[in-house]
Amino acid sequence: MMKGVYRFYQDGALVGEVENLITTAGKIYIMKYLAGYVGSIARGLAIGLGATTATAADSSLAFEWNRVPILMTSADYANTAIIFRGQIPAAICGSIYEMGLWSLLDAGQIYGSRLLFTFDSASETWSAGTWQTTTDRIGVDNLRLAPATSGTLTSTIVGLSLDLSGYSALDEFRLAYNVNSAFVATAKVILYTDASNYFTYTITAPGAGYTLTAFHKSDCAITGAPSWANITSMAVQVTSTSGGSGSIDFDAFRMEDKDLNSEQYVFVSRAVPATPIVKLAGSPLDFEYSLDVTL
Repeated sequence: MMKGVYRFYQDGALVGEVENLITTAGKIYIMKYLAGYVGSIARGLAIGLGATTATAADSSLAFEWNRVPILMTSADYANTAIIFRGQIPAAICGSIYEMGLWSLLDAGQIYGSRLLFTFDSASETWSAGTWQTTTDRIGVDNLRLAPATSGTLTSTIVGLSLDLSGYSALDEFRLAYNVNSAFVATAKVILYTDASNYFTYTITAPGAGYTLTAFHKSDCAITGAPSWANITSMAVQVTSTSGGSGSIDFDAFRMEDKDLNSEQYVFVSRAVPATPIVKLAGSPLDFEYSLDVTL
């Protein structure tokens, strides 16, 4: 049975090792490689913050936050394995809760999957809230909104020029956030063309803990006549119940291209380590993926 193992090295020392699950599409793609129909098995390693259990039907990570190229592929004849190696650069930091191989480094699409916001003080300017490091999984921190009892707090980022018009009804927005208290009545994502024209997605009474919420463009309420081709600002908003102060840490927001159907662009494998691998800023993290091809 074909299997693979991810290994991560910090300054030459092994800091993480986890066996993967090869996806159904990945098995077919590897067979194509062995038959000579495609030139390589993997060109990119994706890392993410989602901790859902890996399944053979997975077509992406639960929430990807970075992707790096495979720099070298070699054969390990003694162990009958193909070895893929690369490096996560020093400047990148965050917690690796999941990882996976892609057949290509990217899909080459204008409206492909992409990370939109990281709620990180080092790279984004939000109008309200406080920066926290207790629940963040990407970057150096995340953004906490904690309105008073029965109150509402909104934080906005301006000066955007986002064209989301090319994404289909099947594509997904994915929001990563941590609910810190039981007193959150609603959390909202608001995408503005201008102050009078905007899209709103509302999460009602979210459960406590770290959560990933997916929604489609069609799930958004429409105010005025906004345009997906012209998003100039975005806001996140939290409203507390009458029982106390609600609190949410916003960590990341991305768009996932769900309707791309390409025989060449395949999600080959996914793994979820028992303990997240922490990637610190200032030092690169080397990785290798060993694919057993015992015949």
